[in-house]
Amino acid sequence: ALAQRATSFEAEEKWLDSYRTIEKLLMLEPGNREQQVRMSEILDKSLDDREVRGSYDLLNLIIATQARALGVCELDSSLQDRERAIRRRMMQRLVQAGRFEDAMDQIAKLSTPSIDGYLMKWLALSKYSMALENRNHSFTDATQISIPDWLYSASTLQVVDLLLKSIIDNPGDIEISSAIAEACLGNSELRAKSQLENLTPQELRDRAISVMDKMLASNRENLKAWMAHFAIASRIDPIRAESDIRQALSMAPEDTEVLRDAGGHFMDRGLNDSRGSEISKKAERLELAQKYFSQALEKGLKQDGKIYLGLGELALNKGDFEGAIKYWEDGARVASAPTAPLWFRLVQAWASKRDLNKMHESLKSMDLSIRNESALLNKRGQVAISRIASQQWANYHALQGDFVRAAKYLEDVIARDQEMDSENRSEMIASLGMCYLRSGQYDRAVEAYQDAAGLTPLVGELHRGFADAL
Repeated sequence: ALAQRATSFEAEEKWLDSYRTIEKLLMLEPGNREQQVRMSEILDKSLDDREVRGSYDLLNLIIATQARALGVCELDSSLQDRERAIRRRMMQRLVQAGRFEDAMDQIAKLSTPSIDGYLMKWLALSKYSMALENRNHSFTDATQISIPDWLYSASTLQVVDLLLKSIIDNPGDIEISSAIAEACLGNSELRAKSQLENLTPQELRDRAISVMDKMLASNRENLKAWMAHFAIASRIDPIRAESDIRQALSMAPEDTEVLRDAGGHFMDRGLNDSRGSEISKKAERLELAQKYFSQALEKGLKQDGKIYLGLGELALNKGDFEGAIKYWEDGARVASAPTAPLWFRLVQAWASKRDLNKMHESLKSMDLSIRNESALLNKRGQVAISRIASQQWANYHALQGDFVRAAKYLEDVIARDQEMDSENRSEMIASLGMCYLRSGQYDRAVEAYQDAAGLTPLVGELHRGFADAL
């Protein structure tokens, strides 16, 4: 009866109900290997690849269940034909969980003497993701002996070159194309000793758009492709980005993530674009932002912090400070991790009112959320949130006139975060220089402003700060 009930739930695509029913069945029949394998296949279907964020407990359960199923397949020859499919999905799930080293181990087990473009793709994405977090992983000596030459050679390539090689084997692939475009637009240290090392900033922007254009040409009916193109275009060309998001809206007008990103796009353009004829479109864009954020919330995206951040900004732009605070506080209460960005915004809002008591309350809540949610973030996210939190505390002490204590927060984060890009490091060091200047430490202020200007020499404010410190 339990087996039939599980099959019925499966037919209705009630994956978790089917999984739980099989789980009960296995309590009665613990040696039922077929059901053990089937359970892992069904549970994997319960979590859409687009919904992994905020579902880490379920993701880890899926991985654990897949690992057990692989053990069963290895013991039972009648189930071995399902092993490869389960291992491939487990590899993808490990990447989603940020367990890139474990994913590479699965890639090694899946590899054959023939070049496999699919495995090349996931190797490239794993190595790239690790590089973003300043992590590195190589196959062990024992593994190197057993894996084919093509896989070992690929694993030794510079990470951007590996991405470029992977796109040859996977033309038009959305994830690889996006990673190449992000590498073009991101930290220059990632491109060191790669084929892209000597390209100018404009050439890199052109390369990023070109890669995404080729990807889109192969996937014009794919919503995911349009959203990936939008994500890159929004960093380079807001007009093209608007064309992308309008196309996505026409393809999937009910999709909550499309609605959320449309809200973010129109909000950014409405709040930030003040060029000539664009000013007249400000109100129209902000109305569209309100519409799309509200629709995303109404249609079920109630745990997405970006929605509450956006609605709060729109309320604040209308002069509704209390409304903005309510949106951010509601978001901090119900949104999935990380909620720290909502607390950052609350801290900044109270700072603008010079309400140090409310600011301090928000800072304490911010710290609590970071402690509770840190394990759910990858290393890159943890470092970024820790850096911004320290800046918030430094600002709090600076507003109190305690520039010495503010400087301590900034000194700690500068010393601790060695992976910070040059722009953020320059901003942080400049803030430190201001604290030194205000606390009468003029020599240290001069040194700080010099260091900051060396990182971003075209930022005029740094040179003015330097002159003030002399």
